[in-house]
Amino acid sequence: MAKQITEAKLEEAVFDVQYEFARFGTAWRQLDPSSPSLGDNNARVVIASGSPQFPASAPPLGNNNASAVVSVLGSVSNNSTVQPIPADPDPAFAAIEHILLHFRILIEFFFPKKKGHGYVNAEHYGVPRNPRPDWADNYERRCNELIAHLSYNRIGKRHGNKHHWPDILEKCKLMDAEITSFLNALPPDRRVWFR
Repeated sequence: MAKQITEAKLEEAVFDVQYEFARFGTAWRQLDPSSPSLGDNNARVVIASGSPQFPASAPPLGNNNASAVVSVLGSVSNNSTVQPIPADPDPAFAAIEHILLHFRILIEFFFPKKKGHGYVNAEHYGVPRNPRPDWADNYERRCNELIAHLSYNRIGKRHGNKHHWPDILEKCKLMDAEITSFLNALPPDRRVWFR
C-alpha cells in the first residue's frame, strides 16, 4: 500500500463494503436451486430502435432514482419501434447478472491482483489475505468477458455455448464463506464497524 489509509477513511468505506455484501447476499439467496435453467445466459432483452425522445419534464438520468428511469423509458417516441433481441426468454438472468456484478467486485475486494489504485480491499481492515483460489481467477475472467466488458471473447463463448453460469450457486456459496471468514477475522476494534 503506497499511501497510508486513515482509520477514518477505512471506517467510512465500511458503508460501501457492507453494501456489496448485502446486495450479493440478498440476491444469490433468492436463486431457485431447482430451476433447470439456473445460470443460463439466454435472457431476452428489449431495446428501442431509433432515438428516444425524452420530455423536458423527465427527471435527470443518473440520479440513482429508479422512478427517473421508469418515467424516461415510458416516454420513447412513437417513431421508435421496440424490438426484442432473439433469444430464449429467461427473466431470471437479470438476477444472475446482478449477482455476478457484485461477485466480481467482491473478488477484487478479497483477492486483489494489484495493490493501490485507490481500491478498498480486505487486507486494509487487518484481515490476512487468503491465497487467491483458482475459481476466483476463472470467475473474474468470465465476469470481465461476459458481463463487465464488451469483449470479442464473448462471441466465441456464445458460439461455443460456454456463456452460461451452471455453477453459479456453488461459487456463490464459496464467496459467502469468504464474507463470513472476513467478518470473523476482523480485529475487535474494526468488527464494531460492521454491526
